[in-house]
Amino acid sequence: MNHAESPRVARQRLAAIVHGSAVLISCWLLLQAAHEAGHILAVKALGGTVEHVVLHPLAWSRTDRSGSRSPVIDTWAGPACGCLLPALALLALVRTPLGGYARLFLGLCLVANGVYLCAGWSEPACDAGELRALGVPVPILIISGAALVALGLWALSPMGLVLGYRGGSGVGWRRSIVAAALAVVLIAIGFAADLR
Repeated sequence: MNHAESPRVARQRLAAIVHGSAVLISCWLLLQAAHEAGHILAVKALGGTVEHVVLHPLAWSRTDRSGSRSPVIDTWAGPACGCLLPALALLALVRTPLGGYARLFLGLCLVANGVYLCAGWSEPACDAGELRALGVPVPILIISGAALVALGLWALSPMGLVLGYRGGSGVGWRRSIVAAALAVVLIAIGFAADLR
């Protein structure tokens, strides 16, 4: 590598880091919103009340709800919708320039919701803990979660290219700035939102 290439390579690396970080932050915030949307939709459909929704960027997301005719269904609806909405996004965007991002988002959602089901059953405040308290057997939670994790890892396998960490000339600053702007907007919405 000669000295003329060195600053260019450094700029490309920095752009890839900004882009990848912003994309992952945005995916995490949207992942939580998709998960909580499942709880909200289900509890309303089952005659319950949404008391409060937490989507703050510095807190674990949460939907406080009451009065549902089927707490088991509205609790399962969080992880289910948290995977279904990203799958629908991928179907809608698969043949567009955003298809890789949609696949990354789906993979992260599958892994996160799967780990949540596999490992959360011992924590009463988690959906898996609630489901266990409502009578869902732990092996069902672990098997369901493991299947989601496996699908998510499969979906994530080619994602280094989307994030800009493998091959080619990198992602460039334009994509990095757009990704960072989206992350900032989502963080601002999370700080501002107090849904009741």
